[in-house]
Amino acid sequence: AQLLAQGWQAGFRAAICSAGQEWFAQDPAGAVLSAHFLATHAPTADPCGENGEFHTFVFAAPYFKQPIAWHKGPSHVETYKYTITNAQGQPEAQQKHFWFTEMTPD
Repeated sequence: AQLLAQGWQAGFRAAICSAGQEWFAQDPAGAVLSAHFLATHAPTADPCGENGEFHTFVFAAPYFKQPIAWHKGPSHVETYKYTITNAQGQPEAQQKHFWFTEMTPD
């Protein structure tokens, strides 16, 4: 959280463009990443999304000439199926669901 606070203080802004359903009860896509957002929507998620909880679109940064104007487009859910090897050495089918949204420039 301290790293994010330093980024926000420096002028970075980002919005959620995809998020895993196992961490978020509702579609968070399009929400601006903030301390309030993380505390209220994903208290168990890594604040920087380091475990794949969410991905972001940076729309403002100190080195941008100006912020990128954008709006949230439609969202949809994708399911990813994969196989892991369990503790007994056997293959085990897994699946994860992610919300995705289009980040459309204005």
